[in-house]
Amino acid sequence: MPLSNTITRQHIINAIQRIGSPDNIPNIRRARKQALRYNNRNYPLKYVICIAHEMATAGQEYSYRNFTTNMARDYINTIGGFDIVRLQD
Repeated sequence: MPLSNTITRQHIINAIQRIGSPDNIPNIRRARKQALRYNNRNYPLKYVICIAHEMATAGQEYSYRNFTTNMARDYINTIGGFDIVRLQD
């Protein structure tokens, strides 16, 4: 299932603000290999996309199982203005 093109840069920022500290991210949703770097903090790509989608669609949930981390990375790159970093193993 392709990612919704209704997610904007502002939705991504709002999702990050909603998450707040990376300490608020559930263990199962933590980034493993790559992350969105914002204000010197790392956020999991898929988790951010799921929350941004919910904001963009007035609460409609989007399961992390519907897309890959690479799809999330590519989508965020098309929006632009964000850094994607590789995490060390």
